[in-house]
Amino acid sequence: MTLDESWQRLAEKLIERRVAIDPRYSNRRLFCDERGIDYRTVSDLERARRDNYGRPMLAKVEVAYKWAAGSVRQILEGGDPTLQSAEHRNGYPDYVGEDPYLRYIWDADALTSPAEREMTVRLIKAVRAAGQ
Repeated sequence: MTLDESWQRLAEKLIERRVAIDPRYSNRRLFCDERGIDYRTVSDLERARRDNYGRPMLAKVEVAYKWAAGSVRQILEGGDPTLQSAEHRNGYPDYVGEDPYLRYIWDADALTSPAEREMTVRLIKAVRAAGQ
């Protein structure tokens, strides 16, 4: 599969998923407004216009489309997306929660695997707890 083909495949999966989440989301603008994601980004992705997205942006896309972390990469590599589990409903595991700093760490480009992200977040939480 060429780069163009893989991004076109992602575009098709995104459109399919958007409407599956809620049939009202056949309206892309409504989807973006309600899911809190930039319309231009979604439009570019769903039309396979470019392929230079950073990991934080793709993580936001996965949250908006209710996919588990790494689903975009899975699709680009020829696989299928994974739906969010109950503990990832907000796009982050329960142990990350609403903490903006932990979310920033979770989304860091340098952390390439879920295990690295989990270990880093848990370490920060342990250091915080020890300092109290």
